[in-house]
Amino acid sequence: MAVRRRVFITGVGVVCCLGDSLGALVDGLSQGGLAAGPVDPQFLDPHLAGRNTYPLDRPARLLTAAASLALADARIPAQRPGDRDIGLFVGTVFSTAHTIMRFDRQAATEGPALVSPQAFANTVINAPLGQAAIWHGLRGINRTFATGASSGLEAIACAGEVILSGRADCILAGGVEEVSDVSMRAFAASGLLSPSGRHRPYEPASDGMTLSEGAALLVLEEAGAAARRGATVLAEFLGCGRAFDVSQRTDERRSVRSVVHAFRGALGAANLGPGRVDAIFSAANGIPRLDRHEALALSAVFESEPEPPAICAVKGQIGEALGAGGSIQCAALIGSLRRGCVPTPLVVCATPTGVVAVRPQDAPVRAGEPRIGLISSLSFDGHSSALALASSSVSDSLDAT
Repeated sequence: MAVRRRVFITGVGVVCCLGDSLGALVDGLSQGGLAAGPVDPQFLDPHLAGRNTYPLDRPARLLTAAASLALADARIPAQRPGDRDIGLFVGTVFSTAHTIMRFDRQAATEGPALVSPQAFANTVINAPLGQAAIWHGLRGINRTFATGASSGLEAIACAGEVILSGRADCILAGGVEEVSDVSMRAFAASGLLSPSGRHRPYEPASDGMTLSEGAALLVLEEAGAAARRGATVLAEFLGCGRAFDVSQRTDERRSVRSVVHAFRGALGAANLGPGRVDAIFSAANGIPRLDRHEALALSAVFESEPEPPAICAVKGQIGEALGAGGSIQCAALIGSLRRGCVPTPLVVCATPTGVVAVRPQDAPVRAGEPRIGLISSLSFDGHSSALALASSSVSDSLDAT
């Protein structure tokens, strides 16, 4: 009988408004601090030192720095990833839109002879991916995902599936997004931004989201390949689920059904019942309609369980990072599962008139118990994705069952 392939996560690199490490991210979430907006240069620049960064625009710099951190965390030598063709899967919403507009504006106003040929290389959506791959010598499968705010999680889900299929044995996967005047104007015009500048997921008084930026990448490796190089296992990829709401979030019933389908798809792929899930790092970002749809889906799948999973709304503290959001949620979940606790846990209840979030007295995730988590990611136009991860301490017991 053929041995089932397994996918381990052996490295994590994250650069966001809370810091440039997994520890800083989880500490910031645990302390309940609020942060959003651009990444501080002190979290970004040290990971790009020693080489010419002129060809890299903002998204490429964020992604390249996250890749540096992920490869270092996985103990894969910088600039010498070995004989394997390591891949790179990245999700994004706006990607280099700001660079493209700046390039076009300069060409139109000053003439094409005065624009930089190097800047032209960044005027395509997959430019950050290409720049990061060149910087780090990543020669494997190279894909950019553009499924709205679910892009980063979709990139990780697809990377896991590609490795399980046998088409690759190591892929860096995640998302990247910059905060720019392009994204700010687009969402301001849509009415989705919070006028108060506060992001309060699940709260009835919430008035919208705030935008953030960052990049996060996971190193996903086939189990045998990870074992041969003595890699440290941080978590195991168990499976994913996805669905699309054809009403594009305008029909509550269809929208909720798509989220439920994504959750159940991830549980089915992981061969898990809802009662095995300890924590959910949700997509909630402060947009009342979308938060309500997700809460209704959570209730449909998990409310009947004797001990419902703890819920962490990461975007309530760091804002909506769009294409990077799902990958930052993954990083936060991995860090939290390794610590055996969920930062600022919530029990979410959906009511006929709105959504109420209640902080429980005790976090449902406790050290010494099986630690399994789900990440959810919802795009504004209908994509729903969910992904199941297990702590490294429970991977063997899961395989036995």
